Amino acid sequence: MRKSSFLSLCCVSILLCSSVGAGEVLRFGVCLSLTGEFSAAGKKNLAGIMLRLHDFNTNSDDLQLQAVVRDDKSDAAEALRVLEDLAVEEKVPAIIGPMSTNLMLGMRDRAAELEVVLISPTVTSPRIGKNRDWAFRVLFDDEFQGVALARFLVRRAGLTRTAAILNDRLAYAGSVYSAFKENIEKEGGSVVCEEHYEWVADEDRMYDFTQAVERVDSANPEIVVLPVNSTEIAAIIRCATRLGKTLRFCGGDTWQHENVLLSSGNALEDALFISGINFDSGTPAMVRYRYLYDHSNDPDVQLSSVLGYDALSLLIEAAKGGRDSRSIKDALYRITNFELATGTITIDPERGSEKTAYIHRITKQDGEFVADIIDQIAP
Repeated sequence: MRKSSFLSLCCVSILLCSSVGAGEVLRFGVCLSLTGEFSAAGKKNLAGIMLRLHDFNTNSDDLQLQAVVRDDKSDAAEALRVLEDLAVEEKVPAIIGPMSTNLMLGMRDRAAELEVVLISPTVTSPRIGKNRDWAFRVLFDDEFQGVALARFLVRRAGLTRTAAILNDRLAYAGSVYSAFKENIEKEGGSVVCEEHYEWVADEDRMYDFTQAVERVDSANPEIVVLPVNSTEIAAIIRCATRLGKTLRFCGGDTWQHENVLLSSGNALEDALFISGINFDSGTPAMVRYRYLYDHSNDPDVQLSSVLGYDALSLLIEAAKGGRDSRSIKDALYRITNFELATGTITIDPERGSEKTAYIHRITKQDGEFVADIIDQIAP
């Protein structure tokens, strides 16, 4: 069924709608990275948004949705310009996006001044979506990933002797690891070795992790935390494989990426990671998403598109109480145990988005690595 694309992304600025009938119309903005560094994920998230939009419009008589889509080009200055355009010129009450923490931090204060809601499908920074601002997250934050991972390792896996390899240029790594280290010690565990490096994974040069892996291995940890990007995870584990090390690894939601399973090497086996998505949950919301996914003709509708899909689901739920931006914002802060495809979400005014963390274990089946959920940690 998934034959050809129904959505062209050749235009930087496009208006999208589907089967708009005679009912009331809610126009909302989309600010995603359709070109530049984050474009692959941006196109998938847009595809998920459009999947949800089409399904909603097909089944709704009294309200129809229109998406005003802009490309932030993976650039903070461009994202701010897009925000001004969508809020001032297009007068949308809410915007789905952006995708990265840096872009969101650059937009957040101005969004509050303009009183327009931002809902990011992918940002996990603890600096976003707290203290009643206008920025919201679909996913839990980095700090909870560290807390949940520490709890699982000690309480349920019985692993107390840990090590870490960290990219000091990656804010995500610092947020996850600081919470992990604090909580692993509270749980009675310890960190026996920390290795630090600085590398931007899209640089031309490849970083050599040999010394870091050797030093971590000599500390004899039971498990090594890698709260870094998928490219770096694969590079570190490839290095461990090449060196013949029997290290066991773990990490956060950046592990839920095909690069990790396809490019890491044999040392990946038995690794653990946390994510906020359970594709096999069997809940009505996930069943519906999987059905739409299976019947989509858009090649950009990948499983990770579910985050864009859920971002629009949040907006739809919030808009039931009013179509203006302040009503949508206030309704989002009242959301409690709402079922998204990725799991139930509660938006706490002081702590941001709260969701269950799913623990995945990577094993080799029929010659290929697969990640199965083995446990979950509630917020």
